[in-house]
This record gives sequence, C-alpha cells and structure tokens, in this order.
Amino acid sequence: MPYKVEIRSILESLSASREVSGSFGVPDVALGDQSYRFNGPVEFDITLTNAGAGVVASGTAHAFVQTSCVRCLCDLAVEVEAEVEGFYVRPGNADEFPEEQEVEFIADDSTIDLEPAITQSIVVEMPFAPLHDPECRGICPVCGGDLNVAECGCAVDRHPSPFDSLKGLDLDVENPS
Repeated sequence: MPYKVEIRSILESLSASREVSGSFGVPDVALGDQSYRFNGPVEFDITLTNAGAGVVASGTAHAFVQTSCVRCLCDLAVEVEAEVEGFYVRPGNADEFPEEQEVEFIADDSTIDLEPAITQSIVVEMPFAPLHDPECRGICPVCGGDLNVAECGCAVDRHPSPFDSLKGLDLDVENPS
C-alpha cells in the first residue's frame, strides 16, 4: 500500500526539511519458512531533507508482529523497531550515483513513496529465528508434545555422532607434544 508524500516545498531550497509521521497497513511477510502477521499498522516518524542531489529520508519505524516460536511453535508477539533510510532522486539522475546506491524516484517532480523504504527497514529487523523464551525446550520429535509443559517419556533414538570418540581425549593445550 503506497504512502505518497508531496515534497515540492523542500525541493525549492538546499537543506530544507520536512517532518512526516504516519502509519499504514502491511500484508503478511514470509522469511524462509517463518511467517509474520502484522498486529496493526506500521507507525513511523521520518525527516525528509533536500541534500541537493536528492532527498534523504531518515527516521524510525515501529510495528508489532505475530509469529511462532521456532522451537515449540507457540504464538509469539514481537515488537520491531527499525531505522529507516531512503534516497530519492529525479528520474534520469540515478546514473549519477554508484550502482550499489539504492535510489527511489521522485514522481511528477514532487511526490515520493515512503512505503518501500519503511517496510524494508521493518522486515530487515524481524527476528530470523524467534523464540518465545531463550530456554524454550521445543517439541518432542516423537510425539510432538510441548516439552516446556511436561516431559513426555518418549524414547528418543539418538544416533551416534562421528565426534563421540573425541569426548575421551585429554588435550593439553599448553604443552602440545
């Protein structure tokens, strides 16, 4: 969902700036096998500044997302805070910047869309492997019971590790032979 902002007033003078605050809804996001559902809109506070070569957007964004714990699969609410950065140039001026410089374009010489920069900053800050508790014990690989609630009594077939033979070694690190 685009969040268009008119910037004509700051394009008229170098270093002119404008504060923009607002919110918008974001659809669900999937990162690998993990899915995130937004609990309400993404809220943001951005400063837009005319830097001469383009308009710099900088500020913060905030959102609450719902996902599941990667170990036990219970529901988990996560608060996400992100630093937002964006750079907007007039069409035809993008080739003046290095290839690795990400730029968005100013539309109709006076409008920019903040949504891509804000959404990207939030997505980058989402936890890759969220846990509801760092001590989460997960689920039993045999019966699927939540090991945080109770031990299930299942016998887990542990395959021998090729590194088991190293357990008995006594390594004297200070006096190597």
